Formats: sequence, structure tokens, C-alpha cells
Amino acid sequence: SAGAPYALGCARALGERLAAATAVSPLLPPSVARRGRGLPLRYTATLAAFSAPGIGTAAAEAALRAFGLRGTTSPRAMIDDYPVCCRPWGFEVGDVRAPVELWHARRDRLVPVDHARRLAAELPRASLRLAPSGGHFFLRSYLPEILGPLAAPGAARPPLRLAA
Repeated sequence: SAGAPYALGCARALGERLAAATAVSPLLPPSVARRGRGLPLRYTATLAAFSAPGIGTAAAEAALRAFGLRGTTSPRAMIDDYPVCCRPWGFEVGDVRAPVELWHARRDRLVPVDHARRLAAELPRASLRLAPSGGHFFLRSYLPEILGPLAAPGAARPPLRLAA
């Protein structure tokens, strides 16, 4: 999600020295989004609400409560992540040389699965894993599958129950 610019930025900077990178429920960078339908209004409208003086923190707190995430992240972190996702990332995703695994849930209502598909098409060494069920926070059910390749990139992978 909002961690994609950070994870892919590190992967771009480290290049071939990085064994693997992962992004879960990633948003498209604006440069790629503009070539299609662009970033959905809900992201730019949310950015405007979170950036508004006096109501930004309250809006972020309300969103965290609604998602059941109160106490897992700070409203300030959420406010800081939105502009990062909506501004140019400072690199072209096609320049990322490290292998990247993208994970997304087919039923994610916050970030369209098309974002992961289009991002996978832009990354030269990407694989896309689509969870058949779950929403934006599906990763809680798939942590071993998501983190396993990062912990032991050379290890044999167990068969996945996912469809690409």
C-alpha cells in the first residue's frame, strides 16, 4: 500500500545487490497512473482532507478507527504517506533491477487490483501473487508466504494456493 514507494525506491537504489523485494497492495506511481486512468479520486480527495489544516489529524484518526487499525500506526504516519504515494516517486519503476514480488487481494476495495497488475507489467523482474479472498488487509493471513522468500531468498518455495 503506502509502503510501495519506499520498498521499490530501496530496490531501485540497491539494484542487483538486493536478493528480493516485496510490495503488498501497492498503489501505482503517478507517472504510471497518468498513462491509464490516473489515480482514483478517492486518493487525491483523501490527500486533500489529510492535508487540511485543523482537520487532517482528525480525518486520519477516523480512518484508522474505521479500518480497525487504531494503535497500530499513528495518524501522522498516515498523513505523511499519502503525499508520498501521490507525488512522483523520484525514479522510474522500470529501472528497478531487483526481483520484486507484488501481492494483492482480489477483493481489495481500497486499492484496485489493477494497480498491482499494471505495476507488475512495468517492473522488469516482477511476479504477481493474487490472493483469491480477503480485502486490503489480507496480508495478515498470508504473512508466511509473503515474508518467506524475503527471509530465505534461495530456499525452495512451497506451492502457493494463489492464482496469478
